[in-house]
Parts: sequence; C-alpha cells; structure tokens
Amino acid sequence: MLSALEVVMNVRLLFLAVAMLAACATPQQERATTTGALIGATAGAVIGAQNDRMAEGAVVGGVIGGLTGALIGEQQRQPGRPRVHHHSRCPGGERFFNRARREPNMHEKIELMQQGLSYCPNNAAAHNDLGVAYYRIGNHRLAARHFKRALAIDPYYEPARVNLRRLRAQHRRHRHHDNDDEYED
Repeated sequence: MLSALEVVMNVRLLFLAVAMLAACATPQQERATTTGALIGATAGAVIGAQNDRMAEGAVVGGVIGGLTGALIGEQQRQPGRPRVHHHSRCPGGERFFNRARREPNMHEKIELMQQGLSYCPNNAAAHNDLGVAYYRIGNHRLAARHFKRALAIDPYYEPARVNLRRLRAQHRRHRHHDNDDEYED
C-alpha cells in the first residue's frame, strides 16, 4: 500500500510530466496533448497500481498519451494538409508522374506532367508540380495558371496556395505590370 507521501509525490510527478509535454506542444496541440497525457496518466496509474508501480505507470501512460494527443492535435490543426497525391487518385497518370519526378530536364518534366494530367486533369498536386516546373523555366503566367487550377480543384491544397502567394509577391517586387490579372484572383 502506498503512503500519503508517496501518493503526493506520484501526483506531483504526474503533473510535472503533463506540464513538460504541454510545454513542448504548439498552441494548437496543447489541448490535445494535455488531454491525452491526463487520460494516459490516469490509465497508467490504475494499471500500475495493481503492481504497486502507480507512479511509473502514470509517467509512462502520461508520456504515451501526451504524444498521441500531440499527433492528433497536429492533424486537426492542418485541415488543408495535402490529401491528394499524384498516384492516389490517378493510376493512369502514375507512370508519367513518377518519370517526371526523376527527370532533371524541366522541359521534359513539363511534357511528362502534361501527359499525366491528360489521364487525370483533376489532380491538384500534379497541377501544383506543373506550376513549379513552369516557374523554374521562367514561365510565370503558366505557373500561376496551374497553381490556381490546383486551388480550384482543392481549395485547401496548401502547397499551391503558398506557391501562388510567393509568385504574386515576387511579381509585385519586380513591378511587372503587363497582364497583372494573371497573377491575381
């Protein structure tokens, strides 16, 4: 049986572990981390109490629960995480996308991406990658067009949003005013 001092020490150790986990979390992860740590610590303490190892069970359960909560919090924080991958929605274009990823020549890469898109025109990731390839060869109009197409397909596709934002910022810095509407919404 645990003495009152051991119980107090176990509780302090538990709160210290929870506080350490919460301090490592981003604000979005903090609630899920803390909740996971408390649930895990409680479960660990109950399981550990059966073998007079309540403190160890609480710490292990708290750490595992906190880490699990942090992962869940991170996934919830990113609603726009890329959900679409080249091959996940488009088996016909996969061979072209795979070849394009390995192709060092940008013009060949563009040709392969276009062939892949002929099989799956509604692939946001592929349009984004094609936009990046166009950007690298200096064709910013087509780059913007494909970033916009990616966002039209998947409004939460963050890589295309970031790329379009960077392209617009660069456009404004260099004050290219011909056909400005191509870069704007």
